[in-house]
Amino acid sequence: MNGRKHTVKELLRESKDKYRAMFETALVGMALNDKEGKLVEVNQAYLDIIGYTYEEAYNLTYWDLTPKSYEEQEDFQLKSLTEKGRYGPYEKEYIHKDGHLVPVLLNGVQVIGSDNEVYTWSFIQNIAEHKQVELREKNRSHILELIASDELLSVILGAIVKGVEDENPNMLCSILVIDELGKHLLSGAAPSLPSFYTQAVNGIEIGIGVGSCGTAAFKNERVIVEDIQNHPYWASYAKLAKDACLGACWSEPIRSTQGKVLGTFAIYHHEVNRPTETDLLLIEQTASLASIAIEKNHDILALKSGREQMQLVLAGAELGFWDWDMTTGKVERNERWATMLGYTYQEIQYTTNQWSDFVHPDDRERAWESINDVLEGRSKGHSLEYRMLTKDGGYRWILDQANVMKRDNNGKPLRMSGTHNDITNRKIAEEKLKLAASVFTHARESITITDTSGVIIDVNDTFTSVTGYSRKDVVGKTPSILKSGKQSPEFYADMWQALLGEGHWYGEIWNRRKNGELFAEMKAISAVLDENGITTHYVALGNDITLIKEHQAQLESIAHFDTLTNLPNRTLLADRLNQAMVQCSRHKQSLAVVFLDLDGFKFVNDTYGHDVGDELLIALSVRMKKALREGDTLARFGGDELVAVLTDLDNIEDFEPVLSRLLLAASDPVTPGNIVINISASIGVTIYPQDNVDADQLMRHADQAMYVAKESGKNRYHLFDIVQDDAIKVQHESLEAIRNALDKQQFVLYYQPKVNMKTGVVTGVEALVRWQHPELGLLSPAEFLPVIENNLMMIELGEWVIDTVLSQILQWQNMGLEYPLSTSVNVAAVQIEQPDFSQRLASLLAAHPDVEPCYLELEVLETTALHDVNHVSTIMNACVALGVKFALDDFGTGYSSLTYLRRLPANLIKIDQSFVRDMLIDNDDLAIVEGVIGLAKSFKREVIAEGVETTAHGTALLALGCELAQGYGIAKPMPAADIPAWIKDWKPDVSRNV
Repeated sequence: MNGRKHTVKELLRESKDKYRAMFETALVGMALNDKEGKLVEVNQAYLDIIGYTYEEAYNLTYWDLTPKSYEEQEDFQLKSLTEKGRYGPYEKEYIHKDGHLVPVLLNGVQVIGSDNEVYTWSFIQNIAEHKQVELREKNRSHILELIASDELLSVILGAIVKGVEDENPNMLCSILVIDELGKHLLSGAAPSLPSFYTQAVNGIEIGIGVGSCGTAAFKNERVIVEDIQNHPYWASYAKLAKDACLGACWSEPIRSTQGKVLGTFAIYHHEVNRPTETDLLLIEQTASLASIAIEKNHDILALKSGREQMQLVLAGAELGFWDWDMTTGKVERNERWATMLGYTYQEIQYTTNQWSDFVHPDDRERAWESINDVLEGRSKGHSLEYRMLTKDGGYRWILDQANVMKRDNNGKPLRMSGTHNDITNRKIAEEKLKLAASVFTHARESITITDTSGVIIDVNDTFTSVTGYSRKDVVGKTPSILKSGKQSPEFYADMWQALLGEGHWYGEIWNRRKNGELFAEMKAISAVLDENGITTHYVALGNDITLIKEHQAQLESIAHFDTLTNLPNRTLLADRLNQAMVQCSRHKQSLAVVFLDLDGFKFVNDTYGHDVGDELLIALSVRMKKALREGDTLARFGGDELVAVLTDLDNIEDFEPVLSRLLLAASDPVTPGNIVINISASIGVTIYPQDNVDADQLMRHADQAMYVAKESGKNRYHLFDIVQDDAIKVQHESLEAIRNALDKQQFVLYYQPKVNMKTGVVTGVEALVRWQHPELGLLSPAEFLPVIENNLMMIELGEWVIDTVLSQILQWQNMGLEYPLSTSVNVAAVQIEQPDFSQRLASLLAAHPDVEPCYLELEVLETTALHDVNHVSTIMNACVALGVKFALDDFGTGYSSLTYLRRLPANLIKIDQSFVRDMLIDNDDLAIVEGVIGLAKSFKREVIAEGVETTAHGTALLALGCELAQGYGIAKPMPAADIPAWIKDWKPDVSRNV
């Protein structure tokens, strides 16, 4: 597909270049006339021919530009146009704005306009230069023929002057011949000058100040007088010139081959005028030609001088010359004849090739026919364009013009001479013109040409085949007739901005054919500029890419739509959801993501087969699409899961009617075939931006809510709980952090001493876990233990604590502490309730054989023991059998009965610190403390108070009969390394204990 796109782009670029070349380098004028001959449309090349502006031209008719002398030819061409639908090519003249006639070559075709009127589309080539060259060559050939035939000098000079004036209508020419003494100038030929003027200058004495001609003849050099009335050479003849309406005179001495002055050739203008380089060359060449005639007229030197001058003329005009003596068969050629074909003059002089060997094989027959027509008297002259072979194997186009120069008394030709003119460049230009016309007509791209206001001037055949509109349908209208309505006004505004600013526009556009069908085009529009850089037209090249777009659409459909239900798939759903979220944020609205799962769909598939299941999905997708609002999206997420995106919700409650319709659409019976199927749907919903997460998370949240709806009884919807989800996120993050802390051994144990306040004896320590967080520092158990209270990591952490405590007890034993320390460890409910707790504890004890199990005390929360007293009691008894002791922690918070207390093998009861802390100010707490102490004594259990922070607390507890205590008033929890020093410094003096 990328290859096809690449090819399309290259074709468009190539066509564009060709088309621009056609218009920017066009050598042909183009004009459109109505049936009355009125000019409807013209191009710049046409205006250059006739000299008018666009505005002036559109007020002209074809007949305003045609001389009346062409009436007969025009009748013939009109007849051809009527009968054949085309005319030409034929030559005629146009009347230029300034009045002079311009020779042109015309051809054209008849067309039918959009108004059903007949129009003529004409192609006009300015052949003035060609005609001028043709006329010049004709005149030169004629003059050479006159010279060769020994015609009278006056006739030859008259022909020379007439030839120059015919070729240059603004010039008035004169040839003056110097007399035998070389002192005076005599009139030779001046047909266009007033007779009184020619009579006045006839016989004038040469010298400086004797006009242009007298001075030139005297000085033997060219004299250019641009302004006769203000030039000193004309001071004595200014009035004469003024009377003759002469404003400028350029004079060239006519010299013999030895440089002797033979006369002068002069060009006059009615107005002040400065010669161009071309004018100077013309003066020089004409004077040279005149010298041939004059010298030919000079006795013995006439022939020799004439030949030399002729060669100079031919060389100056870059003409090849050939002379065929039929009596001897010898052919002479000049140097230009040779170089024209890539040969040297010497190579041609000694060649054995005949003339026909140089002629292109395809042109030989007609070349011989043309020459034979002249030789046999069927034609007055030979004039033919044909190809001649060059030395390098190529060919050049030649205009060959010749005539029989001498015949015998019976008319048999004896001598034939002619000239060759290289017309290759003109032929190439003509071929380019034909190619340009062919490109326009036969291009595979549709081409539209408009004026600067966008009005269509012309279209090609491909345009018609693509759009269905004929040329008649669209000329005079704008391209808006193709408008499809798929592009916005901003699209066209941007297009015009690019055209006006950059001169071109390129892109895809959707248009409408005449039959109403839409089609896609790859369009390139370019401005056509004149030589001043002003836009004159716009050219649009289009390539129909509808099939490519349809193929792209098919691929996009496959990529973005579910093949069964034709609903958007996950990919398209994600794109639309993201776009909807952007719009939602921009317009300060909400959207709902609805996750829908069909209840009982698996049963349908298993019972009736997948075909029935597919039909059910298709039917429900149609229903549910109808249940949505315009602008909402329904997509198939996979299997029997659908997702809807409800947009533009001003209020969160706006989604509820839609959900009700969706539930109803799902629960209504579906009858695929003769089977009646009743199912329902469970729907989960989350609202954005209240649920401010990305698109993927929104769908996950809606999915989670859907499972809640399904677990709640199905055929209902459930709104996602954002607060609960945030808590779950925090929980997950905390669990991950604790998992990481376990793996990286970031937990440590601190130990808080327990003492007998009456005797001062240190009775043991309680191991308390701490988290040495790398960023937050030392964290207390309250900041992390609740997170893993019911998690398996609690078991892992509890076993680590027991293992670490057993290792620490051994270290203290090895240190020989004064008191054998009993170390208590808190055991979580999730840990002690494990069926294999006693076995795992036995393994830990076995790993430390040097530690007596009696030094390990396990503290169990009263609430844990009451959760399943039978199970916990069994586990505790199994552990007691291993030698460990138990304590009931936080006693008084679990509402335990005496029966339960009696069944638990705990030898120590810990009064919860919440009661101890406020016992001095709260009689209820004091009563609870007193009751627990009495209860412990009744069941022969030891009792310890935790949370003892002041002397007053200790004194009150001792008065109540509680001797054991721990708390900040005794010692804060400390690292294991600090315990020996603290014990050593502890003084068993009750008076200062607390």
